[in-house]
Formats: sequence, C-alpha cells, structure tokens
Amino acid sequence: ALSSVTRTTFCGTLDYLAPEMIQGKGHNHTLDIWSCGVLLYEMMVGRPPFQSTNHVTLINRILSLELRFPAFVNPDIQGLVGRLLQKEPTERMPLDEVP
Repeated sequence: ALSSVTRTTFCGTLDYLAPEMIQGKGHNHTLDIWSCGVLLYEMMVGRPPFQSTNHVTLINRILSLELRFPAFVNPDIQGLVGRLLQKEPTERMPLDEVP
C-alpha cells in the first residue's frame, strides 16, 4: 500500500520541506500533503508560509509550525491549510478528503 512505503531521501526546495524531512526521519506520501498545504498558502498569500532569507530561521519556522495568515485569507482556507500543514504526518488531511 502507498501509505506503507517509507523513504529517507532528502530532496526539494527548503520552503516546501516537511518537518520529517528536515529532521531526517523517514517519510511517505504524506510529504506531498504538506507540500500541497504550502502551495495553497502561497497561492492565497503570494509567498510561502514560512518564508525567510535566513535558512536557519526558515527551518525553525517550519519545525515550530509558525503559521500566520493575513486578515484577507478566508477562514475556511485557513482551516484547510492548517489541516494540511500538520507537523505530525499522520494528522494531515488525506487529499481525497480535501473539499
């Protein structure tokens, strides 16, 4: 099954990396759910959610889940992004449940 496949490769753009990849833990398809949350945030706001020019700051923001929304972002979208960007991979909303 897809959910049982675990990988340990490190790849991707830092702004889109999920906490488990940054921490060097194994990861699976839930990594893509995280990336979808980052992309949705970026489409709504115009920048990635944890953006920083300093890599250490960016990593710390991702690991501490410093997620802030501008006032113009619809609360329903905020909730959806929040469900996709869960630090614990098993708590992320499955993509087939996204409205």
